[in-house]
Amino acid sequence: MKMNNNHKKITKRVILITGGTGFIGQYIIRHLKNINHYRIRILTRDEKKAEKIFYPCNNIEIVQGNLQNIDSLRKAVNGVDEVIHLAAEVSSWGDKSSYFNNNVLGTKNLYSAIKEMEKPVWRIISASSIAVYGCPDCKIITENTPVQKTGWPYADTKIEMENVIREFKNFVPSIILRIGDVIGPESTWVKNPLKLLKLRLLFLINHSEGILNYIDIRDLVDLIEILLDSNINNTIYNVSSGEY
Repeated sequence: MKMNNNHKKITKRVILITGGTGFIGQYIIRHLKNINHYRIRILTRDEKKAEKIFYPCNNIEIVQGNLQNIDSLRKAVNGVDEVIHLAAEVSSWGDKSSYFNNNVLGTKNLYSAIKEMEKPVWRIISASSIAVYGCPDCKIITENTPVQKTGWPYADTKIEMENVIREFKNFVPSIILRIGDVIGPESTWVKNPLKLLKLRLLFLINHSEGILNYIDIRDLVDLIEILLDSNINNTIYNVSSGEY
């Protein structure tokens, strides 16, 4: 595949976003839709929900479908320049097959649909998680720290998702973002602790010695815009605002 290194010269770049109605996706879309040289396309199961969230849908195209429906994926990626892949099973508890179908098989379906394109996309920015590192013994985690499965389906399938992305690296260039816990208005990492605090059930991690790696949603949105305006490809970044 010949990569389009002149991607920034495209007058109006079409950006497909999966998982656009989720917390992270909503912030990214609301920001990017106001940038003139982007046109946003959303892949969503619920078209009416997306229309309600983003009304008025200026500079936004909504495609109904999902990661298990290969035909809807072909339609969604048609004519797309770049993809931001956020769709995933993210609940704390759930059936293992649901995690696999969404996080692993869904990602494979998306990349397969893109590989079939006559004019392949320039790049996919895929959201992984710092949870792929499990509970390492080292105090400092870098992108070179080995990942490890822990039995938690979410984290384990994110590792498998990254493996799928590597299988396609010669056909579909990608950036993998290992994102920390995203905070901001309406974030579960804000709402849930407040609920626990009111119930007097909030506890300190490791006797107050534990560290959580948060990232403010505004910082994450800024990072996405920086990456979209760059020529960076086939790399991995840990994404965190620091220690908390």
